[in-house]
Amino acid sequence: PPLTPTLTPTPQLYEEGLRDKLAADDSRASELATLLYSDSGSLNVVVELDTARTPHELLEVCRERERDAERVRTVRWGPRTLDVDVLWVDGETVDDPPELLVPHPRMFERAFVLVPLADLAPDVVPDGYDVVAAATAEGVRNVGRLEER
Repeated sequence: PPLTPTLTPTPQLYEEGLRDKLAADDSRASELATLLYSDSGSLNVVVELDTARTPHELLEVCRERERDAERVRTVRWGPRTLDVDVLWVDGETVDDPPELLVPHPRMFERAFVLVPLADLAPDVVPDGYDVVAAATAEGVRNVGRLEER
């Protein structure tokens, strides 16, 4: 299932290994989409995981990773060190507000999600979505791929 982390760009991000930061012990980050920079100063990437975890268990892994990064939730949708969301779980819908909604309710409204998602899983992106236009309009630019270590 794709996840989207929003990361504050730091050299440690590359040195410490994004895969290790996001994958649970029993999960494998199988694919990473293009890293993108948005006008907010964040790096955004979509990660596909192979996991046997349930969506709720995966959400707990996301929260653990945020705690590990010392994330503090002070402002809704505000700046943060790490923001990890469960976007999509193949074949599943979760309707457990406010805890978890899958597919993520705003994933189809955000270029910083859809642009890297189009790179990773184009079949999930709505037909007719213009990746280039959305990226341009929202100030999202490609800064490269995070390669496997």
